[in-house]
Amino acid sequence: MKNRGREVIACFTGTYYCRNDLCLSLVSDTAELSGLTGYSVEEMESLYHNNLLELIDIEVHEKLQKEIADQLAICDNVEVMFPIKHKDGRVLWIMNRGQRIVEEDGQEYIAGVLVEVTRSKARYDEERKATRVLQKQAEQDSLTRIYNAHTARKKAEEYLENNAESGDSA
Repeated sequence: MKNRGREVIACFTGTYYCRNDLCLSLVSDTAELSGLTGYSVEEMESLYHNNLLELIDIEVHEKLQKEIADQLAICDNVEVMFPIKHKDGRVLWIMNRGQRIVEEDGQEYIAGVLVEVTRSKARYDEERKATRVLQKQAEQDSLTRIYNAHTARKKAEEYLENNAESGDSA
């Protein structure tokens, strides 16, 4: 029973230790990520060169690197969410919680945990969409689609405030 429990947990989580470089080069044993990604240790080496970033869609790389750098500029903790492609073709959303570690030689590493949160993200996205619909309904007259008085006033104030700021700096 204990081994089966570990297998199930491995499908949803994985720990890692990587250099804080442009590729997030994995230093730790990639077997920790096998259950989460579906790739064997050998496949992680041959296909992804043991780089965590290569598991992530290339269109997300820059944004993710910037987000990590921005967070590390403030503190030593990292918390980011990103999609990866599982070996079986599914796209999984991953929550990464990590901690920057600076070794004696000055090299920076990030140690952390990756947790699969695909279902949670889907629910969150649905709730955000429903909230936007409700907000739009609350802001507009259902017949004319014109903003109600409160919303019109708020938008006018925002417009004037933004234009006043840009006018001051010119």
